[in-house]
Amino acid sequence: MTAAALVAVVVLLGRRPRRRHRPNGVDAPLVGRLVLVGLGAGLSVEGAIELAADEADPVSAVAVRRVAHRARHAGIGAAVDGADPELVPLLRVLARAAAVGAPVAAEVAAHLREVDRESRSRALASTRSLGVRLALPLTLLVLPGVLLLTVAPTLVATLADLADPAGLP
Repeated sequence: MTAAALVAVVVLLGRRPRRRHRPNGVDAPLVGRLVLVGLGAGLSVEGAIELAADEADPVSAVAVRRVAHRARHAGIGAAVDGADPELVPLLRVLARAAAVGAPVAAEVAAHLREVDRESRSRALASTRSLGVRLALPLTLLVLPGVLLLTVAPTLVATLADLADPAGLP
């Protein structure tokens, strides 16, 4: 029974979708922080994007280089079209700030704070549901062990007494 419970738990937990960052995808928060560093250093938006492309991981760098090329030739607004879906929110913030003349670094920093807040919120929600997700494994795996350790000795002693009605040693 315990083996069947263990198999059921492994199957149930194994099918749970992962919500973490895609291992082969663009790391948009990292790119945003790199762009923010470039903007803080006094670079233009295009220069900050190029800096992010130079310093990002290889997968992110390819997507950011495409965006940098489009931004350099057609403007940051045009770079949003056809960009990696992970980068689109950051690029929209950059394009909107550049279009209205708002301080770009402040807008990017606010966007990154919001992304961090959402990430923490998802992590907290996942943590809060941990008890519910662990209820089945604990019930199926721990409870039989506790019963064997606590009830089994008493049951064995009672059965031994019933087998020997005189109670003689």
